[in-house]
Amino acid sequence: MNELKSRGYLAIPRYVWKLPLRIRQLYFELYYLAAYKPMKDRQTGEQLEAGQFRCTRSFLASRLDTTVSKIHHDLIRLQELSLAKLTHDARSTHAGLILTISQYGACGETTHAEDTPSLRKAYAERNNPINILNINIIETIVSCWNEICGPYFPKVRLPLSDKRIRQLQARLKELPKVEQWELAFEYLTTSKFHRGDNDRGWTANFDYILRPDRAQQLLERLEAEMEGK
Repeated sequence: MNELKSRGYLAIPRYVWKLPLRIRQLYFELYYLAAYKPMKDRQTGEQLEAGQFRCTRSFLASRLDTTVSKIHHDLIRLQELSLAKLTHDARSTHAGLILTISQYGACGETTHAEDTPSLRKAYAERNNPINILNINIIETIVSCWNEICGPYFPKVRLPLSDKRIRQLQARLKELPKVEQWELAFEYLTTSKFHRGDNDRGWTANFDYILRPDRAQQLLERLEAEMEGK
């Protein structure tokens, strides 16, 4: 216990827990690896400020058992969310990125960081009409679709188009919980008709479930079948 106490604590913004799992894991890894006070990098001897860490994308990919391309995408997302800053030091002879965690060590005092001006500005610059909370829910739903329905139906790429965002926003008024969407996706994968066993050889896709009441109807069918059993 004394050994654990000597290692200190990490103050994490509350809304980070609402991020998609993969991005959340990367953020936690960066937060853990970052310098907890101004110090010299052990490998390069360069000066790092609190909250900074120097590494390569391949290093992070190996630590998180993923691909470099996914690390690249997720780092961009963290920067768009103003959670981290990526810089290349032209003066340095060492390869890699300098990653800086935003508000490192000060997040324990922030209870509603999703409403900070920096985050609102980040999304305003992207001309995105939705707030940070809805963005996280939408990306989580897309991740669930790819994980559950990916083996049977076409996967979805992020970022979503404005049209799909508006459609999914409207559907969230019908089904506001991610767990409801997971059940609808799982039920969809069990339907032979939706998987192509029909007269036309038609298969469902993500746009199909974005139609009004479609996901809700799938849940109603599932409940009816469960009651029948």
